[in-house]
Amino acid sequence: MEYRCRGLAVIMACLFFLIAGAAYGSETKVLVRLKGDVSSLSHRTLGLGVEAGYLPMTHTQVVALPEESDLQTYLKDLQKDPDVELAEPDAPLHAHATPNDALFDMQWPLQANIGAEEAWNTTSSAENILVAIIDSGCDEAHEDIQNNLWSNGDEVHGNGVDDDGNGYVDDVHGYDFFNHDSDPADDYGHGSIVFGIIGAAGNNQVGVTGIAWNARILCLKVLDSAGDSNVSTAVEAIEYAIRQGVKIINMSWGYSPGGTPSQVLREAIQKAQGAGILVVTSAGNGSAASTGFDNDEDPALANYPSSYPEDNIIAVAATNDSDEMAVFSNYGAASVDLGAPGVNIYSTAMGNQYDYMTGTSASAPHVTGSAALVWALNPTLTYDQVKRLLLETTDPIGSLQGKTLTGGRLNVAKAVAASPAAGGHLLETDPPVYNVAASAPSLSSGGSGGCSFQMDGGNPAFSGFFTWSGIFGMGLLGLALQRRGLKLFGKSSAK
Repeated sequence: MEYRCRGLAVIMACLFFLIAGAAYGSETKVLVRLKGDVSSLSHRTLGLGVEAGYLPMTHTQVVALPEESDLQTYLKDLQKDPDVELAEPDAPLHAHATPNDALFDMQWPLQANIGAEEAWNTTSSAENILVAIIDSGCDEAHEDIQNNLWSNGDEVHGNGVDDDGNGYVDDVHGYDFFNHDSDPADDYGHGSIVFGIIGAAGNNQVGVTGIAWNARILCLKVLDSAGDSNVSTAVEAIEYAIRQGVKIINMSWGYSPGGTPSQVLREAIQKAQGAGILVVTSAGNGSAASTGFDNDEDPALANYPSSYPEDNIIAVAATNDSDEMAVFSNYGAASVDLGAPGVNIYSTAMGNQYDYMTGTSASAPHVTGSAALVWALNPTLTYDQVKRLLLETTDPIGSLQGKTLTGGRLNVAKAVAASPAAGGHLLETDPPVYNVAASAPSLSSGGSGGCSFQMDGGNPAFSGFFTWSGIFGMGLLGLALQRRGLKLFGKSSAK
């Protein structure tokens, strides 16, 4: 590793880390972008930090600090450096739900709620649409998963060689970015359930049915066995998905950064946007009191990546079998697009089993699977056209009015029927103009807060607060003017 130090004090610090740098294992990490020649970023040491990775699409270096270092002091020093363009924490991420073992009716959303059976009369396959699940991995040997796994035809399984030269050895069905190996096996259970909701093999006389019976799903592991990760790991997986040519990315996780969301994560989503990729995200699971947050109201509590304004994002709240918004679900008239089932969702589970999940983590894959069906039937559509079909065909739900952009719950049957290939004419009409300023509260300025995540089997109980202080203030109308709907619908008004 190359160490480049500037100034006497920094030289002394670098000498210390040349001797002791290998002694610390659980480092705090910082994301840093330098000005000027980006080609030198991958082997540059800044101050007390040690280079620990590089994210090429955003030209960002991951810098590791020893345990005893003060993160905020280091960040302030970096931000004063004239050679530094960006410096932010490598924020931790958390899954938005875990499976539970309660015995309720299996797959209630597909039986009637979102119109899946009706949609299947028109189409049930999405084998021409590559979907990436960036999550805790998946059970590759599962009877309802294995046939729908993406396979890298340019890579030879198990030979220890990077056959396709993409920098990842033996990435046959995906990759484990958390442990940096070729086995994206699920040791948390979250990703396997998400997989089944989107694309468990259908009509095969075993197990459950995904929304897309025949799918091509790329399994990218970023969450550890506790459902946690960090921004740099997620960004590396997003970059990999972009290079593989995916059309849709499902991200059923997030974090509440206390008002200062990661610029690097946002830029990775912008890179996906530039590649024409739809990103489906969960809106978050609220607080320790089992009450969802308004992602628009307080920047200290807002959930990311669902609250980024990029128009390739679909943010999803959770609804229950009574067609009401789940009590734990986050919401936001400007930042959350629609609702989808997220309570007691039965799906594939690790260990070749089946289990239930509750949370917005289960809601997002319902939208992802529906998007895959619509796009597979209409392969020439753009991501914003697919998004419009999904958003404008929702069923109005009273509890979602003023709480989401559309005020509605996903209906895949209507989305399919409204698409050009099914004879629909929705995309030939003028899109609606959403105006949420009158119905939603204004954003507050300043403050700090945190977001907790559902970690207790299907009960709406939450744990694991993570809090950062920070501020970013703007009125809701100003936010809405920048929201995804502005670009999606081409109107100079609020989303």
